[in-house]
Amino acid sequence: MKVEKQLIQSMFSNSSLPRGLALSAFNNVIRPASYEKENQWKRDLEITCSIWKSIYIQNGKGITMELDEQRQDRDYLYGRLLALADHLERGVLWKQNADRPTTAVKLMTNFAAKPYTTWGNIMLQLAPYIKSLNGSQWFQNDIDEVMALFKNNEYEDNHPLTPLYLMGYSQERRKLQKKKQRKQKSIKVELAKEK
Repeated sequence: MKVEKQLIQSMFSNSSLPRGLALSAFNNVIRPASYEKENQWKRDLEITCSIWKSIYIQNGKGITMELDEQRQDRDYLYGRLLALADHLERGVLWKQNADRPTTAVKLMTNFAAKPYTTWGNIMLQLAPYIKSLNGSQWFQNDIDEVMALFKNNEYEDNHPLTPLYLMGYSQERRKLQKKKQRKQKSIKVELAKEK
């Protein structure tokens, strides 16, 4: 009952969700394996990102709905890297008709706790996929662009990530999905022209 009361108060007082509830949402969503259905997890991920966006805005930390390709926050950048790894593997799995979570999604909890070491593990597990895509130059270019934004030794910082990493993850995912949709649409247009 206490949670419901807090939710109702935040809705009608136009204030953000209490920090404890926001942290609970964050801790739940970084454990995608605990969800029965991937669509439910994706929905909760977007809701959690909205909650934290509101908190960041109220605390004077500018955050937008679209990907900020110049943002240099360590946590945001790590989120972007995770989304790139997820996207690459998801594409290979789709071509193989394999229906399983990606390494990035499976290791999301570990990634939030120890991003630097977990990123190394993710890249090791992606190596066969990268090889099967002849080095996938687009992937390496995107990774390099994100890596160039880390300041000083922040990339090697293995401290736990804040919810800002979910924003980077979600926004990079959305950008990649839109790019894929545009590419598919352009292929359909080309095929229609050939007929």
